[in-house]
Amino acid sequence: LHPWRNIAFVVCELQNFLEVYEFDEEYGNMTKLQEVTLTSQKTNAGAEIVLVESGVDLNIYVSSRGVGIIEIFKMKGTENSVSKEQEFLLAGTWPRHMTLHPSHTLLAVGDQKGNNVELVNIDHETGQLSAGTTIQPGDGPRQPSFLAFFQKWNMFTACLFLGWDPSHTCCLKKKCD
Repeated sequence: LHPWRNIAFVVCELQNFLEVYEFDEEYGNMTKLQEVTLTSQKTNAGAEIVLVESGVDLNIYVSSRGVGIIEIFKMKGTENSVSKEQEFLLAGTWPRHMTLHPSHTLLAVGDQKGNNVELVNIDHETGQLSAGTTIQPGDGPRQPSFLAFFQKWNMFTACLFLGWDPSHTCCLKKKCD
């Protein structure tokens, strides 16, 4: 959901679309405003949406599995449509989940089939993505399916909850300046 407007974003996993809806809070009705193709790759399947406020605009990051892409869309001010800003090719092919670092300058992407986490840089001014680092979880459980950042003693930790068993967790720690 848009953080301050009655707008909903829907990823159609098997149809490779991002849909934009206006919704009525009182009655729960939704009206489709726009449907855009997620990626230039026909074999991809949408997965996750992360919304990031940028002044009066909204950056929309959508992961797409198959080739491994994050699409960046922008909704400007009070417009009711999105425009595609960037198609960022990941190192991995199956971005199962992604989460935003509290600084809004880093996106952690779990590559479920590649058994790693890719840390992607976000340009603070433009919202554009650039390559960061790829982290292997080591000899522990595989197939990262959920990531989260939490702060403890000036350390940010990305935890990979791997599968359904909570005991299968791998945490990657990084000192933050």
